[in-house]
Amino acid sequence: MSDKTAVSCSWCGATADPAPVTWTVQTGARGIEYLCESCTRDNVRKIEGSLPTEWW
Repeated sequence: MSDKTAVSCSWCGATADPAPVTWTVQTGARGIEYLCESCTRDNVRKIEGSLPTEWW
């Protein structure tokens, strides 16, 4: 049995198996969400400012 799980970016749909350490993991009303490295970089100020994802 493998404990690796395929994940997809909540914004662009990129997939990885398992999630790379460069991806962002966040929890919200929709549960656990992953953001790929590119989407994380594009939105890092908004993430660090704790803005709700509706503002992105």
